[in-house]
Amino acid sequence: MPLYRCEALDARGKRIVRMLDAESERAAKEQLIREGFHPMALALGTRSELRLTADQLLLFTRELVRFLKAGVPLYDTLKMLAEKRREGRLRQLLLDLADRLQQGKSFSAALGYYPRLFNPVYLALVHAGEQSGHLSQILSELADEMEERARLRRAWQSALAYPGLLLLLAFIITGGLFFFVIPSLAELFEDRSLHPISRAVLWISSLLVAHSGLVVILLLTVASSTALLLLSLELRRRFVLPLLHRLPFVSDLMLATALQRFTSVAALLLRGGVPLAEAIQLALPVASHPTLERELKEAREQMVEGESFSSALATRKLLPPLLVRMVATGEQTGGMAHSMTEVSSWLAADLKRSLTTLLAFLQPALLLLLGLIIGVVLLGLLVPLTDVSSFLET
Repeated sequence: MPLYRCEALDARGKRIVRMLDAESERAAKEQLIREGFHPMALALGTRSELRLTADQLLLFTRELVRFLKAGVPLYDTLKMLAEKRREGRLRQLLLDLADRLQQGKSFSAALGYYPRLFNPVYLALVHAGEQSGHLSQILSELADEMEERARLRRAWQSALAYPGLLLLLAFIITGGLFFFVIPSLAELFEDRSLHPISRAVLWISSLLVAHSGLVVILLLTVASSTALLLLSLELRRRFVLPLLHRLPFVSDLMLATALQRFTSVAALLLRGGVPLAEAIQLALPVASHPTLERELKEAREQMVEGESFSSALATRKLLPPLLVRMVATGEQTGGMAHSMTEVSSWLAADLKRSLTTLLAFLQPALLLLLGLIIGVVLLGLLVPLTDVSSFLET
């Protein structure tokens, strides 16, 4: 069934844009009219126009698991989930997937038409679930892994949010002092002998005020660049991550995070029945750590050539000894999936403790820095104001 990109007006005259599955353009217009919209323009859409957030993808997976475990066939599950939603991107996705299943395609093949929504790990797990007959169980484990990754992401965001707010507060207060408070008091200090701190504070203030236009341009450039880095995943990988990887302590946290993601996804793939070499290959991009990815890729190549995976890992200085020992144990016992799961759990717990430690250190350190900056500026203003003899001389 074709997918149409529709522009229409709702009952209040507001313009809306939505994706709509229909047998023809006329059928799409009739459906819009039945739903109370006034069609303006219709065009054949492309599957790449569909987007889902991480929360929507998790919801999609959880709902699939719920119905499949209840014994509902996959096609009926997709149709029932689509009927719950009158409109929206997820409804369009569900209808198209159901249509492809009706055409005789497998579920993993249907999902493969949306490479921007479903990464290779997701597709490999669905394919493994179809082959083994345990699709609901594998999808349930996948949803658990997605939730754990979201929890770690929120932990990172929480660890960085408070320091970021403190730095922003320090910047605003300091800017207010230099641009507004100090210039209003500058006349009081003319033709007077001042302490070096006071002279430095007044000089910085006058310099910033004299070049306020340049300062504004610089601030706008920094703000726009920061927003661009936050919104663009590719730019973050190219510029932000290499910088973070060079910072002490933070680089260790970044490595632990990457290792946890890799071992978690690799364990999930192994439990789904994916061979070790393929599981490593699929889990590599999830790490988002170029150095770690390179070392694991080289270790995988050595394994493919006939060397044991644990021996190949043992020559890599970046990898923790615990990972090497657990992999060796998994090779000896045949429980590689269990070993990877244990390593992932240990790394997740250790990472949470490290983030808590980082946050406990950053909060007082930044508060001290904030107090020091503001204290120096205020000291530069108060020292001459408390010098009564200089006022009497003038």
